[in-house]
Amino acid sequence: MKKFSIGVLSWHSTDVLIKSLLSYHDNGLLSLTDDITIWFQEGNELDEQIANHFNIRYIMSPTNVGIGQAFVELTKQAKYDNVLILEHDWNLIEDINTTNNRIQSGIQLLDNGFQAVRYRHRAQPGYPHFSIIKYQGRELEYFDEEYQLPYQTYRDWE
Repeated sequence: MKKFSIGVLSWHSTDVLIKSLLSYHDNGLLSLTDDITIWFQEGNELDEQIANHFNIRYIMSPTNVGIGQAFVELTKQAKYDNVLILEHDWNLIEDINTTNNRIQSGIQLLDNGFQAVRYRHRAQPGYPHFSIIKYQGRELEYFDEEYQLPYQTYRDWE
């Protein structure tokens, strides 16, 4: 099993962050790695207490440096080359075996030359999700303008 780091971005989200971290704990994600860090935008004492409760390392930013810069900083401090970046409001709905299988298959893609892997549950993508309006029922037709890439499934590259 390949090791990976987890970086979580949080900003003024006490209740939401707690629910997300509980979903990670209850579904086994927190047990899959020994390198987890939360970046707190404009962090406070309550944020510190949450991180300590879950026994997660944290970085307190006194300012909101933005999503991109926080992701960069989380990646820089990661212990492992492969980093799973999460936001404070992403709940895990899969069990530990499914989660580990997906992460390991994503790492395999990275090892085979892919630069990034994005995860989204296809049956329960969350709301709002930008593709619901335009692509619901036609998910495989999605084209990412930013990366100039079409959506494809893992099986396409096996």
